[in-house]
Amino acid sequence: MMYFNQHFDKTKLRLFITWLLNRLGGWQTIHALERFKKLGFGYATRAGVSLGVDDLSAPPLKMGFVDATSKFVQSSFSGQSIGSEKAQRVIDSWSGASEVLKDAVVDHFLHTDPLNPIYMMAFSGARGSLTQVRQLVGMRGLMVDPMGNILTLPVQHSFREGLTVTEYMLSCYGARKGLVDTALRTAKSGYLTRRLVDVAQDVLVRRIDCGTQNGILLSDLKTPEGVLLRPLNKRLLGRVLLPSNQIIDAQLAESLSSKKEVLVRSPLTCRPNLGTGSPDVCQLCYGWNLARGKTVQVGEAVGILAAQSIGEPGTQLTMRTFHTGGAVAGQKSSRLRASKAGRLCFLKKVPGALVRTSVGELGFIVYQTSYFSIFTSTNNRIERLDYKVPAGTCLLVRHGQWIRRFQDLAFWPLSKDNTNPVLNQYKSGTGLNAQWIYSSKSKETVKPIWLLSGSSSTRLNQNSFLGDKIINGEIHTQCTLFEGSDLQKIEKLELKVPLGNYIFERTGLRKQKISLNTGRVTSWQRNWLGLRKAQRTLVNTHNLKNSSKATFNLKNEGNWLPRGTFLGFFVYTTPISGDIVQGLPRIDALFEARSSTGLADHMISTFNGLVEKGLNSREATKAAFTAIQERLICRIQEAYLDQGVQIDDKHLEVIVRQMTSKVLINYSGDSPCIPGDLIPLEEAEAFCAALKALGLEELTYEPTLIGITKSALQKQGFLSPASFQDTIRVLLRCSLEAQQDPVRGLKEHVILGQSLPSGTGHRASQLFN
Repeated sequence: MMYFNQHFDKTKLRLFITWLLNRLGGWQTIHALERFKKLGFGYATRAGVSLGVDDLSAPPLKMGFVDATSKFVQSSFSGQSIGSEKAQRVIDSWSGASEVLKDAVVDHFLHTDPLNPIYMMAFSGARGSLTQVRQLVGMRGLMVDPMGNILTLPVQHSFREGLTVTEYMLSCYGARKGLVDTALRTAKSGYLTRRLVDVAQDVLVRRIDCGTQNGILLSDLKTPEGVLLRPLNKRLLGRVLLPSNQIIDAQLAESLSSKKEVLVRSPLTCRPNLGTGSPDVCQLCYGWNLARGKTVQVGEAVGILAAQSIGEPGTQLTMRTFHTGGAVAGQKSSRLRASKAGRLCFLKKVPGALVRTSVGELGFIVYQTSYFSIFTSTNNRIERLDYKVPAGTCLLVRHGQWIRRFQDLAFWPLSKDNTNPVLNQYKSGTGLNAQWIYSSKSKETVKPIWLLSGSSSTRLNQNSFLGDKIINGEIHTQCTLFEGSDLQKIEKLELKVPLGNYIFERTGLRKQKISLNTGRVTSWQRNWLGLRKAQRTLVNTHNLKNSSKATFNLKNEGNWLPRGTFLGFFVYTTPISGDIVQGLPRIDALFEARSSTGLADHMISTFNGLVEKGLNSREATKAAFTAIQERLICRIQEAYLDQGVQIDDKHLEVIVRQMTSKVLINYSGDSPCIPGDLIPLEEAEAFCAALKALGLEELTYEPTLIGITKSALQKQGFLSPASFQDTIRVLLRCSLEAQQDPVRGLKEHVILGQSLPSGTGHRASQLFN
């Protein structure tokens, strides 16, 4: 008799059932599930969980927090931010705010009413998700228009409080997006599945062992930026270890996961039967059938299994936007927030550089791991919270600063953004008549450029007297004080600043008020100083694209610039909501190996690099194929894992193998091939070996990456390609080449009305052939 003293939510139940299945087998598990069902439905009926309007209680923190966020969004950093930064700041701040509110909602439920029906439904995994709870009692947040662009005006109310008219209008956008997507994407996703099935339908397990000693090295699956996608132990489960040919079960996978790399057999390196033109996989290269947790049976249609596993989530995920009602589903942000208010102190000096973030704030990128603490006092007790941030983090706070609760402390700019970067150009110009000054002589690439305001527009005539009003200013003894453009008089000083120094905005120059202008101190009097206003722009000198040579040039320092002078382009990215609607086209492009993915170019450059190093075309082709297969699998996994969909690598390998199986002949030598032919890699290698043995001239070839549609149309035979697409073209080509169909796949057998060569029909088909 076993006893678990804990509450079981959806994930725990799932793990428990898996554990039962592994321990007791299928028959016992079915009986256990039957008893689970009775228990669950019985008590659900008795509990009578229902929703009332009083169950929707908003967290008390909400109002103040929303106000603070909207104030921050409206602050324009005294006119220093450009349009893109404003949009980015709106999106970042509101996404952050709804994340914080989501956590606050959960906390509020936990502390006030843990048996709240909404809380129970969402957290047991029975119905609904956190994003929906957030919309009911937190705030709806940012919405998406049908194109996937994020609207910069957030819906600040929740459904419990009710929406204003404007917010209702904005919500319509999101709701429409849900309906439009449901219609369009279902078709796209279905078409993707059809292509995948067609390319892989003849991949069957026909042998026990192909006898290959080649395998692939598995390690933790990471993006090029270093973000972990899948740990090694998950990737190893159900594989076959080389060279011992031992199946890796859960325990062995755990013990192997401490290693950096493990050599396993894979469908990618399985050796096919020569001459059959059929891309079979052998039992040992495939490993487990993941549906049963046992070795795959001979005769299993693993190609169709792979195609369905990859295509099915697409159909599922088109529904995602429909259920959230078009609100931007918040991804986990890579920002670090303060959990309590307090004073921040750095323990020691940190090397780094000043940067301007995408939001237009000033940040400080640290070059090494740094530590800081926040000191907070509660009930006369001082508490210390320690933080540690890795190198490459961008800090947004400085030593000695007072931190509010939930204030952003730092973020990680190097991790992959969940946004889809769309490059845009934004012209930056001057907002005032000004004079160029490069203030920093630093070696950093990021430099502040100061534009000192000055106006040469109004000339004074001899008759004007002190204090006379002129067009846009007032005459003072030494200089003209122009309203809003030139010099500014500041009284009652308490800050000692040397003459000629630059002053940042929000510096306390007088006792009562804080100066909101950046500028340069030009003259001192007894009780006031002249501040020459300036516009400060932080410029990364490497990244400024197409800046006119006339402006960004150190020799131009001190030249006059009239107002509105064009300075150069800032290239920036606009964020787009990263749901599957953006994900499906991405997956589609990867499987079709379109030029926009850059995969084919990458493979050819790898190949050329290896040939230049002195490798022959055979070895270079194999190495280039291996590199591109890894990269392709990583990119596709990334697109699916963004949606929280887990697909085993095995399925992707079966498809990717079909895409990387052909080579392009450059020089035919003494072989019967013609330059420009696409032939399977194994055939090319066999030709080479035969020609070498006979002492004749060998052929040379290079790798090609073929998309799934093209790959399906170039299969041996005519029955399968002709029944897929381009029927007339395929039949013409096959009749001109006098092709025969080997009738090895499932589709050909269906067309001819024969029994299928998979499952129980496998042995019969072998006898028949």
